[in-house]
Amino acid sequence: MVVIPAETARRLGLEPGGPVEVEELEDAILVRPVRTLHDLMARWGPLGPPVTGAEIARTLREEREAH
Repeated sequence: MVVIPAETARRLGLEPGGPVEVEELEDAILVRPVRTLHDLMARWGPLGPPVTGAEIARTLREEREAH
């Protein structure tokens, strides 16, 4: 078990028991948070209004017919 100071953990977004990557260097050990795709996407706001699959299909069909 490794104890990371609370302020450092907050700054890095580490949660107790959260995933980290450990790399052994010549004279040190590097510990860094592991970021998942879900973590990255959670930081983004909505990219646009929600749409249904039917709306997407209709738009694709209209674009295909226009060409």
